[in-house]
Amino acid sequence: MRKIPGVDLKPLPENLILFAFQKVDGVRVDTGVCRRRRNLAASNPTILKAIAHGATRQKASAKLIEFLSELEITGVSSNRNF
Repeated sequence: MRKIPGVDLKPLPENLILFAFQKVDGVRVDTGVCRRRRNLAASNPTILKAIAHGATRQKASAKLIEFLSELEITGVSSNRNF
């Protein structure tokens, strides 16, 4: 895992309470979270990866911002605003 000075990204003994997102056209979402697995202590600290596609970087960025603005994560530490 890449180290970022001052940021400690590692599995924590936390339970995912709410995890919800809306589909946005042009945004691909990869996640390993499912309804049966809510305790993230023994899993990869990556909850979600979102990849946006657009005709320009600005359009792709706008789609990603739209997606992230609707993302709901509760119960665990998140770097959504990182």
